[in-house]
Amino acid sequence: MKWFRFYSEAVNDPKVQRLPGDLFKLWVNLLCLANENSERGTLPKDVEEIAWRLRMSGDDLRQQLHTLQGQKLLDWSEETGCFTCHNWNERQKPSDDVTSRVNKYRNSSNVTETLHETPEQRFSNALDKIRIDTDKEGEERREEPPSAPAVLVVDNFAPMFEQIWTAYPARKGKKIGKEKLRAKLRALSLTELDSVLVAVKNYAASSTAIRGFARDPVRFMEAEYWKEWLEPEKEERSNGHETTRFGRAVERAGREIAALRMEQVYGTGNAREATDYQGTDILRLPGPSENA
Repeated sequence: MKWFRFYSEAVNDPKVQRLPGDLFKLWVNLLCLANENSERGTLPKDVEEIAWRLRMSGDDLRQQLHTLQGQKLLDWSEETGCFTCHNWNERQKPSDDVTSRVNKYRNSSNVTETLHETPEQRFSNALDKIRIDTDKEGEERREEPPSAPAVLVVDNFAPMFEQIWTAYPARKGKKIGKEKLRAKLRALSLTELDSVLVAVKNYAASSTAIRGFARDPVRFMEAEYWKEWLEPEKEERSNGHETTRFGRAVERAGREIAALRMEQVYGTGNAREATDYQGTDILRLPGPSENA
């Protein structure tokens, strides 16, 4: 049975822990496939083959492979034309391949079979010898001075931006200003990007966006308009009817028009009544000539 090392430090690695759940699952599955490949640590060249083995579409897989590449979890080799798992050779020691180690030991030691040893015993004895050799190598390595810890540089902007862009509502079926939006979001911290993603999702669920009248993404970010959408659009009751922000704006406009009509018909003295006007059909108010 083939196996590979999975380090517990992944639980504290930001670039791993910030992956969406489905992308984290894909990364682990790709590690498994890379371990099974003839050249360990390298994914098959045929993306469609990988997609079939993972039961997903080729287009979705290609997009997510590039996302993992941007997260420095996969590396692309122009020479081989395929993806490799980042730092595989440093993380996965060739000595982990027990079968090859046993064969190498038997060949180098010129081990001969005896009649009283079963194949299982021979394999077990060889393993014991390899463990002893490995322990000795470990003791030698422990005598060496520890090297300075590597500095981890993580860029989580790319996957976060793709989530925001995907969630942003289209205006009449189109989205514009992707690169301008990218430039604006680059100046924000990860905490602010998390908040922007929440605001975008709330905006996408609003009545304005659903009707296809969403602002373009750049205008959404200007003057901190996006902060108005950190909470979902709430429905309020007016005259027993539920209204949205758009509905309330229409209602206010109706009151202003009614006030103007009332001034034309009855004079400015009835302005207060016009301000309290609700629900009357504005078009049925009598005009100046009818009142005369």
